[in-house]
Amino acid sequence: MDRNLRGKSRGMSSTLAVLMVVGAGLYIARQILIPVALTMLVMFLLAPIVRRVERLGIGRVGAVLLVVGLGVGCLGAVGWVVEDQAYQVASQLPEYKENIQAKLKALRLSRGSVLDRASTTLAELGREMAASGAEKDLPRLGQGGTRTDPVAVKVVETPPTPFEYARSLIGPAIGPATTAAIVVVLSAFTLARREDLRDRLVILMGERTMHLSTPALDDAAQRVSQYLFLQTAVNSSVGLIVGLGLLAIGVPGALLWGFLTAVLRFVPYVGTWIAGAFPFVITLAVSPDWKQPMLTLGMIAAVELLAGQLVEPLLFSSRTGLSSVAILASTLFWTWLWGPVGLLLSTPLTVCVAVLGRHIPRLGFLEVLLADRIELPLQSRLYQRLLAGDQEEGVQIVQTYSVGKTLAEVYDSLVLPTMRLAEGDRHRNELGEDRAEELREALGVIVADQDHRGNGARQGAAAPPQGRVRAVCVPARDAMDGLSAEMLAQVLRESGTEARALSSDYLTGEVLEYIVAESPEVVCVCAVPPDASVHARVLCKRIRAVFPKVALVVGLWNSQAEMKDAVRRLGDVGTEYIATTLAQAAATVPQLATTDAAAAAAPKAA
Repeated sequence: MDRNLRGKSRGMSSTLAVLMVVGAGLYIARQILIPVALTMLVMFLLAPIVRRVERLGIGRVGAVLLVVGLGVGCLGAVGWVVEDQAYQVASQLPEYKENIQAKLKALRLSRGSVLDRASTTLAELGREMAASGAEKDLPRLGQGGTRTDPVAVKVVETPPTPFEYARSLIGPAIGPATTAAIVVVLSAFTLARREDLRDRLVILMGERTMHLSTPALDDAAQRVSQYLFLQTAVNSSVGLIVGLGLLAIGVPGALLWGFLTAVLRFVPYVGTWIAGAFPFVITLAVSPDWKQPMLTLGMIAAVELLAGQLVEPLLFSSRTGLSSVAILASTLFWTWLWGPVGLLLSTPLTVCVAVLGRHIPRLGFLEVLLADRIELPLQSRLYQRLLAGDQEEGVQIVQTYSVGKTLAEVYDSLVLPTMRLAEGDRHRNELGEDRAEELREALGVIVADQDHRGNGARQGAAAPPQGRVRAVCVPARDAMDGLSAEMLAQVLRESGTEARALSSDYLTGEVLEYIVAESPEVVCVCAVPPDASVHARVLCKRIRAVFPKVALVVGLWNSQAEMKDAVRRLGDVGTEYIATTLAQAAATVPQLATTDAAAAAAPKAA
């Protein structure tokens, strides 16, 4: 066990080291990687459109040029409208000075309040500091005691040259414009040669891993393309509706705020509210009362709630495959790493990372951390709750699962797999005897609860037929085997078979004495793996030596893959049937009781 823990620790350490190196590389090479990432984003968005245009009979190059040209033209037109709207809003702001002052006066603190006294104190302190500063600036006496007045100094700036003016105007836009040009050119080339790019990625990943890389690339491309297309459509619609609504309300720059809403909605959860703050502040300045600001805020909230709570869940469902926590965390991470561009790329990049975790086994932890739905197997969840000592939730899990299912289905699908997990850990010395005993007691409570529920259901059922079969369920060795014997007895009684389970405290001699006293028609030996067939074989030999005529059924609650070895081990002890599930054993016992057990053939696997 220590070796396994050390191995897992080393593996986790190496994985964390690799992640740190990758993160450092992403930050250092961000000037190169950001255009590449934007290019991939544009390619995922436009590739489906290019394919549709190609089906119209236009060649690959023509389709790419047409789609990219239209995209650049649309962005340029929108940018021109937005720039015009921004200029109008900026030029009109000085006209709203009186409204702003009136709003501030309406919000002025009442006299005598705590905040008002605090603000008064701060104002007085500021005046005192100003007065003390003025004392330090008293006029000084010159030579001979005559007073010298300060000389006024005026700084005159020289007018900028045309070159300096052009540089101050164009300089800040050179970086974004260069990045945009690189993205447009790279997007056109990647769209035109996308199959060649895919083949190169497969070669880089290795031809031996083609069975992993191919579905990973297809899954990532499909998820990101669908997400970008649908998100762009939803955001554009929301921006258009918000812009028209603001225009109807009379907010200056309505189209500008609609465009800002559409862009900022790519920021998960908070983008719309950040965009909505701008028109709300503008209406505070423009409107003489509070009607327009409240209408603006209410309209934006209604549109966002409708889009976020109704439209997006219907369209997206689980298309991204990311949990809400993963989306928020990835937004913070990529924004910290790459700034505003990382904010835009956070969700698509995280989708790609999650897809890698889904298809590459060594990166499976990424899917666990990021995926929207990670279903822990029900037996593992039950086992985990019992390990945590939460017996009440364990019983609740079984009760919820048992709705609409037979007792055999509940035991075979849920309880027996949990018992196998516990026994496997115990035999590997990963589970102490005290904890194993607590688990057995908790499972015993679950089995007793199911028996009680089954008895309640049987009270209203029809009476079982007369001449019921008598069967004894015997544990092969320990308490867990005894628990499985009790479960089989319950299943047999539910199907109309008179059955009793013996405790694991019975010695072999006491078991034989009970069989002599009761003369059952069928004896069922129950064993929970591992080493189930070994213990069952020893007990079966003892029973067969004393009772050669009795029908002998062995319940080895293993998987079907282990049955060949079990049949080989039990082939020389005269068992009539070997079952791997309680349902198989319950269906076989009545049949064996109506036949001559002494004439039974060799053991048969379920």
